[in-house]
Amino acid sequence: MIKRVLRRCAVAVGGMLAGAVIAGSGATSADARTLTFADSFPAGHYLSEHAMKIWMKRVEELTKGEIDWTYFPAGQIAKAKGTLTAVRDGRIDAAYVGISYFADKLPLNTVSMLPGMTTSSSAGSPAYWQLLKDDTPLREEFLKNNAVPVFGAMIDPYQMVMATGPLMTPEDFKGKKIRSAGGAMNLTLERLGAIPVAMPAPDMYVAMERGIVDGTLFSVNSIKPYRVNELAKSLSRNGSFGTFVFSIAVNKATFDSLSPEIQKAFIQAGDDTVKHLSAYVDESVGKNLEDFAKEGIELYDFPPETMKVINGALAEAEQDWVDRIAARGLPAEAVLVEFKKAMGE
Repeated sequence: MIKRVLRRCAVAVGGMLAGAVIAGSGATSADARTLTFADSFPAGHYLSEHAMKIWMKRVEELTKGEIDWTYFPAGQIAKAKGTLTAVRDGRIDAAYVGISYFADKLPLNTVSMLPGMTTSSSAGSPAYWQLLKDDTPLREEFLKNNAVPVFGAMIDPYQMVMATGPLMTPEDFKGKKIRSAGGAMNLTLERLGAIPVAMPAPDMYVAMERGIVDGTLFSVNSIKPYRVNELAKSLSRNGSFGTFVFSIAVNKATFDSLSPEIQKAFIQAGDDTVKHLSAYVDESVGKNLEDFAKEGIELYDFPPETMKVINGALAEAEQDWVDRIAARGLPAEAVLVEFKKAMGE
């Protein structure tokens, strides 16, 4: 069971970790009861608690104990930028895959991260997950990396979190240094006259504290885990500056070795986890906004005239994505159309 495995993980990482990886990964028989799972989230992170653990537990329930997990959290086997490679190479049976970390290996999947694609997790996650289940270019990218997607989700849209007052007018964006996750977010900020500063989320707090950046584009639900609320003075509510998108992927040889019934259980667990996580994310956004208001953070909506300018910048970022991905000989335009159709646009 997952709880037993977590105790095992807490004892030591050295020789025991290596032995567990060798024993658990690359399962070649449906009789194998214990598979290995890795993610990069710190203990207690909501995506670990409400996505990774929920999916593993649901697999155990649906398979009536035929499958259980050796769970290695917090980057013990692979950091965030190495999980897909670990799955591909068979060093781990299943793992969390953040799409932004693998834009080189999953370029078409980055369509899901474009600004303006979704207004909530409940609106975006089911559509993205369905595209990973169907015979689409998004699924094919995973298969080419020797990985089978068994879950996919989009969290709440990124908002503008500032250590200064609210950005109410287009002029307010001018010259502001804003942390970005990179990619289309950089172009959007540039078009608005801001200065994008790409950096990993763990570096964000110190950067804001020292004035290296004036603010960040970030998910509402990720603000507390990174303590950004301690520094924030204002937070937008109606922005849609892209979002964080992720999957759970299983090594293809491992997946193919499982019985059809267990394979179906993996997918059903994906369905159930998407429903659970989406509801949790959207409910948590409302609760967190209430908490932030009580802490004295100014919550605001961009006025219509500012939204018009923002939407123009988002459209340019979208076209830039199409041009860059198409230049690699990939069907960017078709994928964008298909994704928007799935999202109900």
